[in-house]
Amino acid sequence: MKTTNSNTTNGTQPEVKKSIGNRFLHFLLRHIIIVLLIFISIGLYVWAKIEMNKLSTDMEQQKIEMTNFYENKIDSLTVHQMELTAKTFSWAVRSELQRENKEQVSQFFNDLIKQNNITKLQYINADNSTIEISTNKKEEGAMTDSELSKVNSQLTKEESSSFIIATPIMGLNKKLGTVIVSVSK
Repeated sequence: MKTTNSNTTNGTQPEVKKSIGNRFLHFLLRHIIIVLLIFISIGLYVWAKIEMNKLSTDMEQQKIEMTNFYENKIDSLTVHQMELTAKTFSWAVRSELQRENKEQVSQFFNDLIKQNNITKLQYINADNSTIEISTNKKEEGAMTDSELSKVNSQLTKEESSSFIIATPIMGLNKKLGTVIVSVSK
């Protein structure tokens, strides 16, 4: 006697092939630890890349800030040094002007202009606001209305490419004039 399967009598056969989705799900469930480790590794890699990019950006920003800070520091030290030089120079000019020795003052100007970052020197007479001595001979004898010629204490003014240091020269009873030193940045 033949035994027949109840499924075959109905004309339906058991499903031998599983769908692709079911096979993939079955594979994932069987290898869950490996799959989790792969996803964790990928996640750690992406996180590390993001952190490295963030640190790189932060480091570049810090580098720019430090460069600007130290450039400003160097500029301020240069200006301070030039202020001391201008003050000392004004004493030498004062002593020669009191002796009415303008040729010697002109020699001082010619020697000091040879320094690397000094671009121009002027002596402005306080009585008539004229430029009496200058490293630019075309300016000598010209009138000036600059506020720098009227200072009573040393003043430093910053311009786009230079610093201008105005130092008054005081006589015994009155102001003799002002020495103006232009220093390139």
